[in-house]
Amino acid sequence: MSETAAYNAWLHRYAMLTAFCTFLLVIAGGLVTSTGSGLAVPDWPLSYGMFFPPLVGGILYEHGHRMIAGAVGKRDELVRESADLIYHLLVLWAETGIVPDDVWAELARREGTSGIAEKAGRDDG
Repeated sequence: MSETAAYNAWLHRYAMLTAFCTFLLVIAGGLVTSTGSGLAVPDWPLSYGMFFPPLVGGILYEHGHRMIAGAVGKRDELVRESADLIYHLLVLWAETGIVPDDVWAELARREGTSGIAEKAGRDDG
């Protein structure tokens, strides 16, 4: 007999996010390899001693690959990268007058709707 596990929306979202980030990581890795940028940044974990070095030439591909890997990697790395992402998102929201309740309301509106169906129903599309 098979037992059906209860649906967990947060777990589902986390799994989808992880799968998407892993897909991006594979694409970024392909760019690093195809452009010969694997040795464009000689130090780790920083890039030329900076968190964001000048993104020119192969540095763009290698550093971008590192940033994506940080999001897909270990929990501590994910926490650090998430903090950076959330900080920049909050700055963007503040500059454009968006408050978290606006975003939560949009997420609530989308609850139970597939991404494909949600995008198909947009007027701006």
